[in-house]
Amino acid sequence: DGFCISFEYSYKVKRGNGRIVERKATPEFLFHVENGRPILSQKEFEYDGRGPILLEEFLREEDFVDGFRSELKHRMNDRPAPSMMKE
Repeated sequence: DGFCISFEYSYKVKRGNGRIVERKATPEFLFHVENGRPILSQKEFEYDGRGPILLEEFLREEDFVDGFRSELKHRMNDRPAPSMMKE
């Protein structure tokens, strides 16, 4: 199938009050191949209960097709949000 790549980086943000705070981020990317195209997809967690989704997909320039969307992104992202449970 593929494999995941993640790394941690830090950056500084200036807040509205002028204070500078340091933030850390750990993005996760999923490498997979579909129809012979190597794809690097940015994975993120959806906080509505659906679990992980794919935000962006990166392709080689020669494989780029306007409006391209992988089957993996379609499967992971196109699913109904869980309904609220009634008491």
